[in-house]
This record gives sequence, structure tokens and C-alpha cells, in this order.
Amino acid sequence: MELDKFYKLFITQGFKYTTDSRNIPRGAIFFALKGANFNGNEYAIQAIKDGASYAVVDEEVGHDIKLIKVENVLRFMQQVANMHRRAFDIPVIGIGGSNGKTTTKNLVESVLSQAFKTHVTKGNFNSHIGVPMTLLDMPQDTEVAIVELGTNHPGEIRDLAKIVEPTHAVITNIGKEHLEGFGTLEAVAKEESELYHYIHRNDGYAFINADDPWLTRMSRAIERKTSYSVKDVEVSQLVPSISFNYKGLRVNSPLMGDYNLENVLTAMAIGSELGMEPAQIVKGIEAYRPDNN
Repeated sequence: MELDKFYKLFITQGFKYTTDSRNIPRGAIFFALKGANFNGNEYAIQAIKDGASYAVVDEEVGHDIKLIKVENVLRFMQQVANMHRRAFDIPVIGIGGSNGKTTTKNLVESVLSQAFKTHVTKGNFNSHIGVPMTLLDMPQDTEVAIVELGTNHPGEIRDLAKIVEPTHAVITNIGKEHLEGFGTLEAVAKEESELYHYIHRNDGYAFINADDPWLTRMSRAIERKTSYSVKDVEVSQLVPSISFNYKGLRVNSPLMGDYNLENVLTAMAIGSELGMEPAQIVKGIEAYRPDNN
């Protein structure tokens, strides 16, 4: 089936889909994904019997009219997700980096939700499977999307950026968390910089933590950007919480530590660039409560 025809089908089915053959919402489309220890194609017929409207497969599993055969289910799902993303003319914020992605993502969502209908990556669904699922889950009334991009091998950020097509980008930092998959900090930086490269090529907007020398160097070619630094903030305390002044307002965050201050400043910079009032931004920062200790 052609991609555009399938997307129209996806719309008519109420944007319902699943990749889990054990949980088939009635009328949902089942994507028969494959992994190292499972093959969704083997469960496609049963998924239809259990209530799936259609099953997308990439192997011969039968002749049911509700089977849709494609060359590669995962790649097809990614293409559908990209088509769904293109249906939205909204800010889409891509968040990458070695550490702090989830906290930053949640802070940004807490701030932006004070003014916009937001859609955000759930948990750590930031992989080649999780990212398209995040996009497919995006409701039609979304005004801003916040998508976390993870990586464990070279080229993954580049591929995810093509699916997400972010209009805005954040790289939290370049750290040692990914050394196992990349070997050196230079290799980590090269991989994460693919998000900046996408922004640069597509006239996007970046938010730069100027306290990270890697990010400062990597973002030099980007013209549209906001840089920020903890040095520019008059902080009264970092333990047991963060407290400082912002445009005449007092900010009291339940987070603590200079690393979390960087995350807070990122969220505030994004809110400001998207036109939010300072009071809304402060309310969003103070409303955030970490759920991962």
C-alpha cells in the first residue's frame, strides 16, 4: 500500500495503533515489528482475530484482506510517523545530549504547558522505535511538541532528526555516558552534533548552554540561536533547592545543583523564545516535580 493511502487509513481508524500483540485496542492498526528475540509477523493473524483493523507485516503470513505487506515494517512506521509530523505546522523541539535529557524534557513541558497544548515523549521512548511512536501519538490539537532523541550507535541522531524534523533543538551536554557505544568524547560530540547539523541546514533555532565548551564549538555555524549561562544568573542557593531572580521575579525550584540549574535555564530560554510571559515561565519551573528522585 502506498504511504499516503495508508496515512488516510490511519486517520480513518482514529489514529489508533499498537506494536504489542498482547494488547490490541479494538480497531487499532498492528505494526508487526521484529527484534532480536521476537517477530511480530508471527502474531499478525492473531492480532486481527483479537480486534485489530489491519496488521502491517513484512513477511508472508497468510492471505487475510486485513494484512498490509510492506518491505520493512519499522521503516514504514517511521515514514508514517514523519507524515503525521508533517501534518503539524508547529514548533517541534528536539532534545538530545549525553545526560539530563529527560529532566530537561520534563522541565520544558512543565513550562510550555502553561501557555500551549503540549505533546511530549513519554518516559525514555527516544529510540528508533520510541520516537516514531511519540509522533504517531501526537493529538491533532497539539501546539508544541517536545521530542527526546537518544542514541547508542553512530548515525542514529541523524536518522531520528529526519523523522522528527525539529524546528528547535537542544543538546544538554556532551558527556561520558555514551562512551561505551562511541569510544571517545569526540565521537559522542560528532554523533550529537547531527541535531545541530539538521537545524543549521533547515534554518532552525537552537538553544545553547554556553557553559559547555563542546556545545559552543559545535553550534558556531548556527545563526538563529539563544545562548545562556549560569554565570549570568544571580543565584541565592543551589542546595537543597534552586533559588534565583528572573526579570524581577523570584524563582524557587524544588530541584537542586548547578547541573539542574542548567536544565532550568534551558526551559526558561525556550519559553521566552516562544513568546511566553515571565510569570508563566516561573510558574512552570516551580510546578515541576521530579519523579525519578
